[in-house]
Amino acid sequence: MRLLSDIGLVCVTAVALTGMLTYMARPTRHLRVIMVQQAAVARARQAQQAAAAIALHYWHALQQEVLAELAAAPQLPPPPQGRPSPHSEVPPIWLYHGTDRRNLGSVYARGIEGRSHGLAYAASDYQTAASYGRRWGRDYIVLRINAQQAYMNGVAFTRNGSYWTTPRIHPAFVDWHWTLADLWHRQHRTGLAPA
Repeated sequence: MRLLSDIGLVCVTAVALTGMLTYMARPTRHLRVIMVQQAAVARARQAQQAAAAIALHYWHALQQEVLAELAAAPQLPPPPQGRPSPHSEVPPIWLYHGTDRRNLGSVYARGIEGRSHGLAYAASDYQTAASYGRRWGRDYIVLRINAQQAYMNGVAFTRNGSYWTTPRIHPAFVDWHWTLADLWHRQHRTGLAPA
């Protein structure tokens, strides 16, 4: 009798253990959620690596354009230093200039040169400069100019309707970090493939 009860206890215990092991072997809902999250993180990491490779290629190509333009450009004089011009109007802190992205190397090497009537045009707001830049197509840049710094160093500005004009803006007065970040974010947002 005792033997039968011991065998029954062993059988019940074996069935209970088998059921428990089977339950434990199945992924729980929590474990499945973690596995899905890990897979999503892995896919996001792969997408980031692909985007980083594209960005690296893009910036390398941009660097090559700028270096080629620098090699072809004449020696650039240092930026103007001195006092504000008495003939200048006081510009806002930042001005914006929209142009074709292919001009980036030229601007970096020579500055913003006056083309129309010998004057370089800049807008006091980003949207106006961007609308002018869009005339060149989807691949345009908006340069942010530290107009106050240029003014304090003798660059003469004149208000001309909604634009500010000056004969030339030295590249030292262009905020390159902002300009390149804006170019990258705008192209990434619009899906414009880097060249």
